[in-house]
Amino acid sequence: METKKATLFLFTLIFITVASIIAWGLPIEDYLSTYPFFMRFKWYPAWRVALVNFFIWITLIILYTASMPELLYPILLSAVFFVFFHYLCIAISSTAGYSYGFLPFIYYITWKNGMKTFYLDLGQVVGVVTVLLFLNYLWKDRRKKG
Repeated sequence: METKKATLFLFTLIFITVASIIAWGLPIEDYLSTYPFFMRFKWYPAWRVALVNFFIWITLIILYTASMPELLYPILLSAVFFVFFHYLCIAISSTAGYSYGFLPFIYYITWKNGMKTFYLDLGQVVGVVTVLLFLNYLWKDRRKKG
């Protein structure tokens, strides 16, 4: 059984890595919008990878809730990729002169004119949900053994 888990983990590691590399170079924003993008920002590649890993994470969560506990580590892997590239996207765009602030589950941008725009911080949400999944799994595993 451990060989099956290791094989699944290795496969998902390769899949997520390859999907992230492809997403870095493929302008998926052109496929998601009906309007053409004439200007490219420096944060687009990190956003693409974060978006792809968010969709992978959601898919794995759905499969996990369908009684597939072996997907727990692939969920962690996709969550780590998403969180890293989500915050990389924010860090890259902060070099353009925008100021960012963070609150629990929210981040905000302070524009050059002083106005603030608030956003749901999916990096925090994905991290917390992933940790809760792990804690739930460990709790259920401990109840089975004890």
